Amino acid sequence: SWENLEDYGGVASIDVYDGYIYAVGFDENVWKLSIDGTGSWSRVNNGGSVTDISVYDDYIYGVGSDNKVYKHHIDGTGSWTNIENNGGIVSIDVYDGYVYGVGFDSKVYKYNIDGTGSWSQVEDFGNVASIDVYEGYIYAVGFENSVWKHKTSGFESWEKVSDIGSVTNIALYQDNIYGVLGRQVWRRAVV
Repeated sequence: SWENLEDYGGVASIDVYDGYIYAVGFDENVWKLSIDGTGSWSRVNNGGSVTDISVYDDYIYGVGSDNKVYKHHIDGTGSWTNIENNGGIVSIDVYDGYVYGVGFDSKVYKYNIDGTGSWSQVEDFGNVASIDVYEGYIYAVGFENSVWKHKTSGFESWEKVSDIGSVTNIALYQDNIYGVLGRQVWRRAVV
C-alpha cells in the first residue's frame, strides 16, 4: 500500500536520486527533500522553468515549457542548457546513456544523452502520460493513471503493476515506487 511522505501538496513531477526526492512544483522550479520526508523543501535551480524532470549523473534533466529537453547541474550552479532541439516531449527519464521521452503522441522514444542522433521509437502503445526507467524496464503512468511496465528493448505488451487510479507521476529508487498522488509524494514497494 502507499505511504504518504509529505503534505506540501504542490508537487507536479518527481525523481529520486542519491537520498533525495527532487520535484517540480507548480511554480515550475525544482525542489528537493530528504527521501524519508523529513525537513523542508529547498529550491535547487537558479531560474528557468520545467514541467518534468529526471536526475542522472549529478545533472537534472528537464522538459522545458517549449517541450525541449534541457539539463542543469544538480548543485544549482549555472543555468539550463538545451540538449536537443526537436521539442515534442512531455515527460522524460534518463537511463543508461539515453533520454527516454514521452512524445505528444503518448508513445515512448529514446535519444542519446550526448545530444547526437535523433529520437527513436521504443514502443507503440500510445497511452503513456509519464515514465521512469528502472532496471531495464520502462515504468509508465497511463491515461487511466495506473502504473505499467515494459522492457526498454523490443515491442511487447505492457504489464500492469498498480491499479491505484490517482497516480500522475512516478520515480523508482531502491525497490520502491515514489508517486505523485493528489499533488503529494507517496511511496510503496515495487511489486
